[in-house]
Amino acid sequence: EKYKRREVNRLNSEKPKSERVGATIIDAERKLLSIIAKSRRLCIRASELIEPEEFSNSIYTTLATRMYDCVKNGDTIDEAIILNEFSGNTDAENTAAAVFFNNEEYSDSDKTLYDLIYTIKLNKIEIKMNSATDAGEIFDLIKQKNTLADERKKWQNIKSEGK
Repeated sequence: EKYKRREVNRLNSEKPKSERVGATIIDAERKLLSIIAKSRRLCIRASELIEPEEFSNSIYTTLATRMYDCVKNGDTIDEAIILNEFSGNTDAENTAAAVFFNNEEYSDSDKTLYDLIYTIKLNKIEIKMNSATDAGEIFDLIKQKNTLADERKKWQNIKSEGK
């Protein structure tokens, strides 16, 4: 618990207050990256649904980019090579290592993948909504939120069909 609080504070330290994310979202991003690090199929699927830039911090953005690149190039995700990018920065190394050395297992990895992506995307929209002042921007964000809800329904159908 103390480690999670410290990680949240560190990852938010350079962000304006309106863009800071909570422990729940950082945890969701870590879990998503852990899932895709273990499965080439899920990594490919995630790369179709969430861009690296949608992650809340540069460490997770880099991890997603490297993993997506590996599977797109037909390579195996090599934790050692990816973690080497963070060598010399102990905090970044620890944050990145927590992704690869997460021992959590999920009974339905596909469902978990979709749920985590939804959570991350919804949070990003809500953060923008909290700081939006222009009516047009707010309207666009509401449309994005509704589109995301529609996408989630499609993902649930994919899950229920066993795809």
